[in-house]
Amino acid sequence: MQAIERHFARLDGTHYPSLSSTTGSLRFDVSCPGGSRYWWVETRDGNVEVSDKNDSADCIVVADEEPMARVVTGEDNAIALLVRGTIAVSGNLLLFLKLQKVLLGPTAQVTEAQRG
Repeated sequence: MQAIERHFARLDGTHYPSLSSTTGSLRFDVSCPGGSRYWWVETRDGNVEVSDKNDSADCIVVADEEPMARVVTGEDNAIALLVRGTIAVSGNLLLFLKLQKVLLGPTAQVTEAQRG
C-alpha cells in the first residue's frame, strides 16, 4: 500500500500543462486487507488535487491493492488491466483514458517545476 500512498501524495498539488483543458474527477477505490482505501483526484486547468474522500466522481476506478501497486510503479499498464478485467472503470471512460497517461505509472513522476 505504501507505493500507492506515495504515488497519490506525490501527485497532490502538481500542475500538468498537458491537462490544461481537462476538468474532471476520478475516485480510486483500492481493496486491501482490512477494507478499502479511497483516493479522489481532481484536475482543473492542469492543476491536480488529491484527497482521501469517498465522494462521487466523474469516473471511478476499482482495483485490488496488488494490481494498483503495479500500475503506479510502472510494472503494469492500467489499460491492459482494464482489458483483462483486473480493474474496473465506471463513469467517464474518456476522462480515464486521458488522465491515466499522465497520472498513472512512471510518467507521473513529478518534477519540482510541476509543484504548485
